[in-house]
Amino acid sequence: MTDIVFTRTLDGFTDINQPQGGTMFWSNGIATSAIFEDGTASDSFTADFTMTGSNWTIDSMFVLSAGESTTILTDGDSGTGRVINYLNAGNNTQIDLINSEITHITAYGGGTHDINLGSAFTRSIVIDGASMDITVNSGGVGHMDLTGGASNLTINGSADYIATAEFADVVNVSGEAGIVSLGDGDNTVGVQGFVATLATGADDDVVTVSDFGRIELWYATGGNDTLNLTESGRVGALRASNGGSVDINAANSARVEYAEFNGVSADVTVTDDARVETLLVSEGNVVANVSDNGRIDLLRVDVADGDITVTGNGRVREMQLWEGTHTVTTGDRSMTLIDLYESSSNITIGTGSVSMIRAYAETTQTHTINATGWIGSILVGEYQTANITLGSGGAGSISLDDGADTITTGSGYLEYLRSRGGNDTVTIGAGGADAITTGQGNDTVTATGNITSLDTGEGDDDVTVSGYAVSIRTREGADSVATGGNYAEQIHTGTDNDSVTVGTGGVGRVYLGDGNDTITTGSGWAELISAGAGDDEINIGTGGGGLVRAGAGNDLIKLSESNPDYGIVVHGGDGVDTLDFFNFTAGITFSLDESGRWQNIGAADPLDENIAGVFGYVSETGVENIVGSQYDDKLTGDKGDNLIEGQKGRDFLFGGSGADTLDGGKGKDRIYGGGGEDMLYGGLGFDLLEGGKGNDTLNGGEDNDVLRGAQGADVFEFELNSGIDRIKDFEDGSDLIRLVSAGGFGGLSIYDQGSDLRIDHDGGSIILDDLAGLVLTSADFEFIA
Repeated sequence: MTDIVFTRTLDGFTDINQPQGGTMFWSNGIATSAIFEDGTASDSFTADFTMTGSNWTIDSMFVLSAGESTTILTDGDSGTGRVINYLNAGNNTQIDLINSEITHITAYGGGTHDINLGSAFTRSIVIDGASMDITVNSGGVGHMDLTGGASNLTINGSADYIATAEFADVVNVSGEAGIVSLGDGDNTVGVQGFVATLATGADDDVVTVSDFGRIELWYATGGNDTLNLTESGRVGALRASNGGSVDINAANSARVEYAEFNGVSADVTVTDDARVETLLVSEGNVVANVSDNGRIDLLRVDVADGDITVTGNGRVREMQLWEGTHTVTTGDRSMTLIDLYESSSNITIGTGSVSMIRAYAETTQTHTINATGWIGSILVGEYQTANITLGSGGAGSISLDDGADTITTGSGYLEYLRSRGGNDTVTIGAGGADAITTGQGNDTVTATGNITSLDTGEGDDDVTVSGYAVSIRTREGADSVATGGNYAEQIHTGTDNDSVTVGTGGVGRVYLGDGNDTITTGSGWAELISAGAGDDEINIGTGGGGLVRAGAGNDLIKLSESNPDYGIVVHGGDGVDTLDFFNFTAGITFSLDESGRWQNIGAADPLDENIAGVFGYVSETGVENIVGSQYDDKLTGDKGDNLIEGQKGRDFLFGGSGADTLDGGKGKDRIYGGGGEDMLYGGLGFDLLEGGKGNDTLNGGEDNDVLRGAQGADVFEFELNSGIDRIKDFEDGSDLIRLVSAGGFGGLSIYDQGSDLRIDHDGGSIILDDLAGLVLTSADFEFIA
């Protein structure tokens, strides 16, 4: 191969003999056509031109060769007004300009091209080469179309349009570029100036924007791309599509105004005062990390999974997380909204606040929320279950639908909680809550902090409140309510069989709905207990109480020893009600016949106002029955039908004028029926029974008892192991002896014993006082198997 070097100077007036023959003539600084050609295919032809002078023009210039060609154009001085309107440069090009203008540059043949443009404007560069290294300095380029190989472009001036082929191109823009369209290939782009539109292809591109540079719009189509923003770099809009991924690393006050990923996964890091205003990810997963005053204003993830981490004083102002599974961790700064649709989530809120977390779905979803900072409101719609744990920041409001939700608070205050349904578990910590409403479902509510209002709704609910409570209300369902060491102003249960336990803090008012309810107070005071219809059990502890309204039903009111200076009023209401003194530690005196009066139940004379209180005072109305203590009691009925049980101790029982049942229990008792047809049971012990007026039934029970029927046709009843009993006033032909589990009349042994008549039977003996010689027949007896 022969190297042919053709070296000339272009100055606007010196004609040039052409290597192929002929001459390029200048006419008044204009050359219409300049053709420099080597026709030998085996030659390597180099046309080397130095441009000098000023104000000259070549309309068209061709460097042609049958073999390899190289075009060299160099500004020899700083002259101005030098113009080549059209250059066809051949295979290889070396151009180094200061002020000269080459309006149109074309080159073909797959060679290498090194072009350094100066201050002039080049309208087009069209090159098909193996490699292109082009620098645009203070001037500009209108259209640049580069194919055949990789390009290395530096735009210090301006470029209206750049298009490259499918190679690994390098583009650096410190000036301005309109459209930069890079084909497939692992391209590298650096922007310190301005790019209006950047388009990259299917391979792995790296784009760096720094030093206040800006890309107005970037189309990223496929590949695994990376965007690095530093030193206040800017991207107006990034639109990524056609699969692959884009990593965004933003720092040093950089900004992305809008980024949209469609079918593309995103890995975004925003730090050091950088900001992404809007980040949208659809049908591609996203990992976002925000820290050190970094910020994302709006992050929306649609039909994709998100993993979002905000640390320190980083911030994501608003998140919209739709149709996916999302993990969110926030830091120290506030957020406006986390919006979830058809998504499951695991959210951890740091010390910063969140104004609202909102979740809607039409399919089953689960959310786990753990928060240290304050949350303004949490709204979880139907088909979803929420597990919420609040820390020191507390929350404004929580609204849940019909899932089986779990809510736990700590030292922070919760203003409002509402759950429409589901079997919920609510635990309120030391920070307390204002209003809690749980809807249908079997809910469990536990509160150590103070609560203003608690309403559990329908269902079998379990409520435990140890903090101060203004109002506790349950609705329909078999509910359990317990308070602790702090005062509860009001407890209101609904229909069904409920259980209420009042702790040491006491309670103001308790309203029990219809149903067979149970309430137990301890050492705390109960100002008012009002029970509804049903057979209720009311247990008053040592803290005492003010007023008990038992309501309709057969109610049991159990009292305990309380402050001797105070008293309790019991209104039995409709039904057969019972006062029970079983818990007392000493005998009491009480009479149902003193209805409405204060009775000093520990005193010998409970109506004597000069005697100091012993166990407190009791006033009753509408109570039919009494159960005594385990000690020596004196209990008296009224005109109604009473049941009076003495329990243990040496009791005195007085029946009144109704059809009473008097049971002495264990101990040496004295039982007096009074008027009416009474049932008297002595129980265990040496008892004295006297029926009084009316047709009474007397049963001494075990041990040796004394029975007196008094007026009326009385029945004296004896069972097995009844001992040796004595009837003081048996009336033959009027009274009746009833034997239970005895063999019959033929099995009796009847005989005189002194002045008395003795009857021996299977269970013991009966002595009829002063009736020796009386002939008894089977008509005087009744036998019950």
